[in-house]
Amino acid sequence: MLRYGLVVTGQDEQVLVLVDEAGLASLRGVLFAFSQASSNTSLSLPDEKPANGDTSISLCLSEQARGMQRETASGQLQWYLTREQARHFWELLSELTDGYHQYLECGHVDEIVVKVSRGEYGDDSILTAG
Repeated sequence: MLRYGLVVTGQDEQVLVLVDEAGLASLRGVLFAFSQASSNTSLSLPDEKPANGDTSISLCLSEQARGMQRETASGQLQWYLTREQARHFWELLSELTDGYHQYLECGHVDEIVVKVSRGEYGDDSILTAG
């Protein structure tokens, strides 16, 4: 399972990514492939069953890691990462165990924080998000 949604609480936004063992392997695979990608690469993060409408996430290779951003015109999410940041996230997720979460953030001022959770939250955590 790999599901995600934009969760808004007050004025804070975060992308909550729910994974099981197979979903975590899939996410790590996308991040690793992205870390090896050539210039001008863009990948989409798979979502087995979109939780809240048509929210999608595109990974975009960037010279500067700006993290997750919401595009003003479309409202879609773009995850701007360097190859090095994608590799770092891939490594961080290798230690994610059941019942825990890992924040993935680049440290950019206006980025949306990504929280990857393995067995910690149910689908209802993202069904009403957005």
